[in-house]
Amino acid sequence: MTKLYLSATRIILCTICFAIVSDGFAQRDPWQDHTVFRINKEEAHATFFSYDNVEQAVQDEKEKSAGYQSLNGMWKFNFARQPADRPEGFYKEAFDVTGWDNIKVPVNWEVEGYDHPIYLDEKYPFNTHWPDAPQDYNPVGSYRRTFELRDEWQGREVFLHLGAVNSAVYVWINGIQVGYSEDSKTPAEFDITKYLRAGTNTVALQIFRWNDGSYLEAQDMLKVSGIERDVYLYATPKVKVSDFFVKAGLDEAYRNGKLLVNVQFKNLTAKTFKGVAEMSLLDDKNNLKAIWNTTQPLQIIPGKPLSISLPQTIFNPRKWTAETPELYTMVVALKDADKKIVEVISDKIGFRTVQIKNAQLLVNGKAIKIKGVNRHEAHATQGHYITREIMLRDIELMKKANINAVRGCHYPNDPVWYDLMDQYGFYVIDEANIESQPLASDDSTKLGNEMSWLPAHVDRTRNMFERDKNHPSIIIWSLGNESGDGPVFDSTYHWLHRHDHTRPVAYEPAKLHTYTDIFSPMYARIPQIVEYAKSNPTRPLIMCEYAHVMGNSGGNLQDYWNEIEKYPVLQGGFIWEWSDQGLQYTNNKGVKYMAYGHDYHPDLPTDGAFINKGLVTGLREPIPHYYEVKKVYQPVSFQAVNMAEGEFEIRNKYTFSDLSKLSFQWQLMADGVVMSKGWLNKVEALPGDGTRIKISLPRFAADTLEYILKLSAHVNSDIPFLPVGFEVAWEQFVIEERHVASPSLSAEKLKTMKTKTDVTISGEDFSVAFNLSHGTLSDFTFKNKKVLRTPLQPQFWRAPTDNDLGNNMQVWAAVWKDAGNNAKLISCRIEKEAADEVVVLSKFYLPTVESTVEVRYTVRPHAEVKVEYHFLPGSKTLPDLPRLGMQFTLPQEFQYMAWYGRGPHESYADRKSGAAVGAYKGMLWDQIYLYPRPQETGNKTDVRWMTLTNFDGIGLKLLADAQLLSSSAWPFSQDELDFKAGKGVSASGLVPNVSKHSYDVVQRDFVTWNIDLLQMGVGGDNSWGAPVHDAYKIKPAEYRYSFVLKGVSVE
Repeated sequence: MTKLYLSATRIILCTICFAIVSDGFAQRDPWQDHTVFRINKEEAHATFFSYDNVEQAVQDEKEKSAGYQSLNGMWKFNFARQPADRPEGFYKEAFDVTGWDNIKVPVNWEVEGYDHPIYLDEKYPFNTHWPDAPQDYNPVGSYRRTFELRDEWQGREVFLHLGAVNSAVYVWINGIQVGYSEDSKTPAEFDITKYLRAGTNTVALQIFRWNDGSYLEAQDMLKVSGIERDVYLYATPKVKVSDFFVKAGLDEAYRNGKLLVNVQFKNLTAKTFKGVAEMSLLDDKNNLKAIWNTTQPLQIIPGKPLSISLPQTIFNPRKWTAETPELYTMVVALKDADKKIVEVISDKIGFRTVQIKNAQLLVNGKAIKIKGVNRHEAHATQGHYITREIMLRDIELMKKANINAVRGCHYPNDPVWYDLMDQYGFYVIDEANIESQPLASDDSTKLGNEMSWLPAHVDRTRNMFERDKNHPSIIIWSLGNESGDGPVFDSTYHWLHRHDHTRPVAYEPAKLHTYTDIFSPMYARIPQIVEYAKSNPTRPLIMCEYAHVMGNSGGNLQDYWNEIEKYPVLQGGFIWEWSDQGLQYTNNKGVKYMAYGHDYHPDLPTDGAFINKGLVTGLREPIPHYYEVKKVYQPVSFQAVNMAEGEFEIRNKYTFSDLSKLSFQWQLMADGVVMSKGWLNKVEALPGDGTRIKISLPRFAADTLEYILKLSAHVNSDIPFLPVGFEVAWEQFVIEERHVASPSLSAEKLKTMKTKTDVTISGEDFSVAFNLSHGTLSDFTFKNKKVLRTPLQPQFWRAPTDNDLGNNMQVWAAVWKDAGNNAKLISCRIEKEAADEVVVLSKFYLPTVESTVEVRYTVRPHAEVKVEYHFLPGSKTLPDLPRLGMQFTLPQEFQYMAWYGRGPHESYADRKSGAAVGAYKGMLWDQIYLYPRPQETGNKTDVRWMTLTNFDGIGLKLLADAQLLSSSAWPFSQDELDFKAGKGVSASGLVPNVSKHSYDVVQRDFVTWNIDLLQMGVGGDNSWGAPVHDAYKIKPAEYRYSFVLKGVSVE
């Protein structure tokens, strides 16, 4: 009671402040007055459409209704760089717009070539102080078109619907101003009935890129402008349903449904309306059979809205969860006194209860784990206009990656998205279109303390709630993002709870204040979440953002979930983020690339490549770390119980589903080749439980083969987006360890030829040469084909990833960059010269790091060269190493790669859970992932062997010795991937500006091969300072490893 009383007091005080402030801004234009954000705009309401009959309402395709008229398509368009240049009086019908450009709607005008997109993370793209909006550079788009008013709409109420306009919009009909709206991510609707005439009508819009509301729209996203969602007209009866709210919860036993339907009606005629409301609940899985219906008499007085509330118990309905998205159809038919239909509306509902009990978020009484992602509305060619087809592609990829939750960052998404979330099953955080991060770091500037801003905050909160309140998928409301704390958010929190007690409210900046029900930190490290879990907390922890997958990233995810699954109070989080946000551009050579930084606005500050940090590209193509997420989020786990006896446990990690829709396969590989496989008998396990299985494994011969068992779960019935046979989960177990084969005995004799500077050793079909002056392997010829272009040399550097740049690796590790290139030969000598092997030992001094490297080459028959590497640091204090290995080049023709290790995609020390061990092959270029900013790429971990061959199958084979290796090969040099500073500094200071693009990486006339003992992990806790976890660092210590290079000829 106390909290509610305080909140109410604040609202009263705010109202007084608002009145005073409004007087101060009374003479200002609405787009520069933060107390004015709507003029003549319809109140926010649930998403529904008015139909003429029940059949149409149940089908719910508004585009087929006679009451719908799309205004998407071509409009006349004028672009002005600043408000002073906008066309005055353009909305008047006499104003000639025939010479204007045409622009399609919806679209961001920057995508069509008008002005520039801008990318900033933590700054506004202008320097004014609220409520002022910029005057010198503030583009204005003016739109006009005509439409024909349908004859059958006479006598009906007609509305203009603007799905999303970025950012402030004025509206005129037939030259008369209708209204004004801010809030760029929820609908602006206007009753235009009285402005219309029979026949041809004119609609005009004028959109300001920035306005006072822009201080609340500082989201980390590409800044673009224009009309971003559908524009249409719709007609309703004069007496109509104006809104409705369906609460479909469960009783305390989570068995029966507790239905509460609240419907609001309006009468826009001059006479009292008498009639009835007929309500029905239809079963979507039983031919739309009515399981409940009722009739309520109505008397609706003109100008006096009527609200009715009807409670009902529904016996044991199917329950909605993300795993079981069971929906029913609610139908409300308004009929007159003669029982004639006036209008019918419908919506999908799901029975579910969301609670917080014992510091856990519960759905239908069970604690869930949030395996989530953050999703902006962004596409590489569409900008912020996201079609239904793109949404379905998103859902397909999310389902295939075992993602079960989405946070709509940082604004309400298109309503169609929430319909699809309901239908296909995802848990959703719906977030108000509020972010004022540039002002939030200082108590003196944060808008959360400025009560004159409370009405604007409440308006945006209400716009979100009212539109989306009936979606079962939305289980959490969010007050906004990174806008600081303060009494404004205390008030919006209580506003939401007064209007909806069925969902918790979360707000990250509130931390553990009273105005958040969930502790939702951002980029919390593993020790921090574990410490919270051990502190006997009273609220669940769900990370609103974690695992910043910028560039080559996604490390440590399995480590996070190892801890999340230990502690009930840790309930997961939302990866940042789903898709790259950059637009696809084309360079002057016709090459398409993903743009960033000053590719957009050439003059304004930028946060550079920080825009691209998705699991998928802006074209919806998976990025390598996508597959790590799929593995870590998988809903089934496998553990060995007694591997020698073939005993394993399969654990069901679903919360509500059994395993009946999955079939389980086992597969036994020998050195990557499948030797046998089979399907397990029916595997049964209730949610959260495990079951034991036993597989009869063969006795293994005394050979050097490595035997690996793979257990996997596959879809066995129709599941949306997952075809039958699709693998949803897997694990591998090494049944028999690999054994390194001893060198084979051979009757072949080696021949040695020496000069003062060189030694050449030859055998059947091969020869190798050493330059004794440089201490290097200078030539390797096999079957008359030179397979070596440049010598092997120590390599300690990697092209910095985006995470590396964020923690300044290019500075702190700089001593390693040329340590190998600058190596000085100390000595080179032939240690052994015999008919069956020749040993050459080279020792180098690395002056930049004051360390030494010894490399011993042992040449054997059958074209084998064993390489033994020994790194010994000196007394100098050294930073961690980016990599430890050797690098050399081959001629261009060696473009075919095969390997036995993890794959098929790239993997790294801290991101390899999702890459299965196996035998793979492919073209060299296909092993490269071209990140928008070039960086380290293409690595394979746990490599047992790898070959690079030419078209004829001739080449080199790498054989790991006792230690498994990391290896990669590129058809270019590492310099192509290396960091190059860009113009200026990053606006946020989080990362340096960069300048290279994917098109800068082109195939060269050679191949670079990296053979490493270690490469440090890629990290991923964040991209602005977090180091790689200790387990994946390479400390400056003594290291030894060895491998064999062997000439091969393969088919």
